Amino acid sequence: MSQQHSNTKKRSFQHLTPYQRGQIQALIEQRIPKVHIAKQVGIARSTLYEELKRGTVDQMRSDLTYYKRYFADTGQLVYMRRREASRKPFKLSTAAPFLKYLEKEVLQNKFSPDSICGRAKLQSMFPVILCTKTIYNYIDLGLISIKNIDLPLRIRRSPKKYHCRKNQRIMGDSIEQRPQAVNDRQEFGHWEIDTIVGKRKAGEVLLALDERMTRCRHVIKISGKTKEGIRKGLEILRRQYGSLFPKVFRSITSDNGSEFSSLTELFKEGKVYFAHPYSLGERGTNEKHNSLVRRFIPKGKDISAVPEYVVQKVQDWINRLPRRLLGHHTSEELFKGWYKVLVGALYSRKEDLFCNTIKLLIQERKEVFFMNIIELEPYLSPIEDKISEILLKDIIKKEILHTSMSKIMNSISRILSRIGATVAKKVLEGLDERIYEQEKETKRYRIKAKNKARNLVTSFGEISFNRRYYEDKQTRTYVALLDQILGIPAYAGVETSCAAAMITNATKESYEQAAAHSTIAAVSGQTVSNCLKKMGHITGEELPYPERESSAKTIYIEADEDHISIANGQNREMKLAYVYEDKVEVSRNRRKTVGLRTFVGYEKAGRFWSRVAQYIYRTYDSDVKIYLIGDGGKWIKAGLDILDNCTYILDRFHLERYIRQIGKENIKVIKRIHHELREDDYETFKKEVEIQLRMHEERKEVIEKSYVYIYIYI
Repeated sequence: MSQQHSNTKKRSFQHLTPYQRGQIQALIEQRIPKVHIAKQVGIARSTLYEELKRGTVDQMRSDLTYYKRYFADTGQLVYMRRREASRKPFKLSTAAPFLKYLEKEVLQNKFSPDSICGRAKLQSMFPVILCTKTIYNYIDLGLISIKNIDLPLRIRRSPKKYHCRKNQRIMGDSIEQRPQAVNDRQEFGHWEIDTIVGKRKAGEVLLALDERMTRCRHVIKISGKTKEGIRKGLEILRRQYGSLFPKVFRSITSDNGSEFSSLTELFKEGKVYFAHPYSLGERGTNEKHNSLVRRFIPKGKDISAVPEYVVQKVQDWINRLPRRLLGHHTSEELFKGWYKVLVGALYSRKEDLFCNTIKLLIQERKEVFFMNIIELEPYLSPIEDKISEILLKDIIKKEILHTSMSKIMNSISRILSRIGATVAKKVLEGLDERIYEQEKETKRYRIKAKNKARNLVTSFGEISFNRRYYEDKQTRTYVALLDQILGIPAYAGVETSCAAAMITNATKESYEQAAAHSTIAAVSGQTVSNCLKKMGHITGEELPYPERESSAKTIYIEADEDHISIANGQNREMKLAYVYEDKVEVSRNRRKTVGLRTFVGYEKAGRFWSRVAQYIYRTYDSDVKIYLIGDGGKWIKAGLDILDNCTYILDRFHLERYIRQIGKENIKVIKRIHHELREDDYETFKKEVEIQLRMHEERKEVIEKSYVYIYIYI
């Protein structure tokens, strides 16, 4: 972590050590003058006098008279107490909303604490916001649920050693010829390019491009680390940006990989520069973003097995990461700002943009099919005005006396979904027409069906569109080229992004709720379950949960954790939960657990308890009484926020341990506490704890901690 946020000043002095205090005591007992003691110990006389005040106590002689004597142990104890009291109090309570937000962003979105802190300060999100150094201190002290293992940049391998070798081949213009404005990141539209390889000798790779000024990244899956793969990747970008492509992509800087040997020929819209061999710093943005991609797609993973929606998700995560060097703005925000400038310059005509959009969607099918949504933003304002005007005239005005806010919102949602479904249908059928025109030149395919219908569930609802069905003359196989180009799996009933939304929602709620929150179409929970199976998130053995099979009114959950050693020598916390209805005695020393179900997982506490809650509410009635039994760990107590009608109970083992810590193996005290707790006499129990605190001040912290555990959870 950078130390530029630290305001700690280096001190020239040192505090006394226990060894020095022992020296002082020995010399005092020898009746050596204090001046000589200070010189011999190596401290100032004023320091010595202060230490004597600190460690001197009254002692009683046998004749009941008092005298003063210095003890090194007393001085050390007083020193430690004062040091503890001198520290600033932790801001855990005052900054609780910010810390909750921090934990969510780090654990779920994998953002760094520094980016979260800067973003929160930029937008003034909370009244109390901790600085970056304080956050890392709290992590090291274990005061928050974030651990160092959750921060990838704090667990690094040793850096690689590079050697520079003269490049024997000249692939194009050197980076030395690149203008200074590009080097200084003062102009928009200059990119760095690289490929990300997964499994060696595998086909597909990732093509990554980074805009130098805004740090915005494009990640595209291509067929291979070849000239043809690079060409197809650039073609995708050309179709995406349309006529704005030369303005958005003004230059590209590459390394000396063989796949980029023909990049100058493939990219004729702008300049191509090649970095020096073994000079990663010349494409620093590229290499940094590649390391971020590796968090989600590690080395050795087959890229062809990575779904398109995962690649898109990784790209969005990088572009939406707040960055200190961007003033804690995101790359996406800055890129959109510059893109709007270009779009505004291109579409500055005073026309009816609403009508122009309709023309593009219905008539002009050249660029609209792969157009980025950002490019449509100039049209959004007039479209919004038109829709609002229609709603005001034809819906709201008629029902103004008998309507409500919910009715208005539902009406707007239905209309917008219908518009989205209609536009999607027209775009898909228009694209199929364009594919047909292109394939007429190749003469490889013959048409088997002109209007073969396909139904697909999307976020707009279920859409139905027609496309052509072909026969391949070479392989004698049948294919719908539209489905093949767009990556629509055969026999799939749910569109990929909609299926991804269902899978994401299914981790937080029931399958039926996940379906309802992902699309307006009537989708069953079984459809969500099928999507999960296809994506490989769960196995068939975990499905299905029993539905309302038990009439039990009370269930019990015993939770604990275990620590499993992993390959790198570290430990991972494995969470365990046992859900059961009752324990029935079947013999003298044997009890049978009724309705037992076991849950094991390494995931975060919220996701783990959501999985348990999903099983409980599918199996038992909603008013079932839940008793959660555990040792008081933070992740166990997190279940109280997710499970309804739940009561926490400290398990017997830990209860006994905390009682013994208060009594310090004093059998009489332990018996008294047992009796007070059995009789629910908490006032007497509190007084007993106060007595122990007065008698054993050196064990104050242990006693107080044990008391809190018992008093809160008993």
